[in-house]
Amino acid sequence: MHWIRQETYIKTPKNFKYINEDREVFFLTRDEVQKIKEFDEFEISNEKHLEYLPKNTPLQSWYLEDKVDTKIGIKRYTSYEVYKDMLLFLCGIGCRFGDLVKLKVSNFEFDNSTPKPKKGESFEGGRKGIFVFNMEKSKTNKQIRVPINQLTYDIFKKYPHSIDVKIEKTKFLAKINKNGQIFYIGSNGKFIKNSSLNNELPFIFGNPEVFEFFKIKEIIDKSKISYTEIKNLYFFPSKRWDLEFKNNTIIKLPNDNINFVLNLAIEFLDDNKFIDARIKNQIILND
Repeated sequence: MHWIRQETYIKTPKNFKYINEDREVFFLTRDEVQKIKEFDEFEISNEKHLEYLPKNTPLQSWYLEDKVDTKIGIKRYTSYEVYKDMLLFLCGIGCRFGDLVKLKVSNFEFDNSTPKPKKGESFEGGRKGIFVFNMEKSKTNKQIRVPINQLTYDIFKKYPHSIDVKIEKTKFLAKINKNGQIFYIGSNGKFIKNSSLNNELPFIFGNPEVFEFFKIKEIIDKSKISYTEIKNLYFFPSKRWDLEFKNNTIIKLPNDNINFVLNLAIEFLDDNKFIDARIKNQIILND
């Protein structure tokens, strides 16, 4: 199994408190686990999975790839599909999440006393085996040995390589005011509340959709303009942007051919405080 999740931001809820007193234990019944297993709308092969993806966020952040070469090429999954399988695997093996992400193919041992299943044969009646691991935070550091069952076998076969979960903190790209509160826009396409403000990041004025910000940032990154030199971005209802630089120069961008305009305007950044490129084939300068 090769599970990779890129650019994930994990944050403890604001009012979260650790409680040591006894609490009611919630658990899934066998029937509930089976219903989760049978639910296939998260599967990448099911077109309905698109209905669950957050709107106006980079699609690549919601898909995972098994990059290990196989006869069928690179395998792709939705992030929800993988999370569902991880939940089911936890139910089937009874370990912690921290133990799960450390499991590798080498943690599985076949029972050599049973025959290897034939092609197309299910686990039932086929070759058996056990998962072997040391439970995280265990005082005894005792080795745990859990027999494989139909549930864990199906997931184990689905992801035929090592389990490798990478959780990377998202990068903050800009700041924006939403309903009177300052949020960061993360590279994962989400609005993130954070008490410490980074004054080096540009501030966005207006109310663009996240995908509109990513679109203009991608254009800037592909141009000769340095994104780090931008102080503010102004978004207008006409879907047009203005850029204000740290030297107080303002570029009024058109709706189209933005990359061409940026590469042309860079020649005038140091000598002019106002560059108007809204009119096609024309640039107005004012110092």
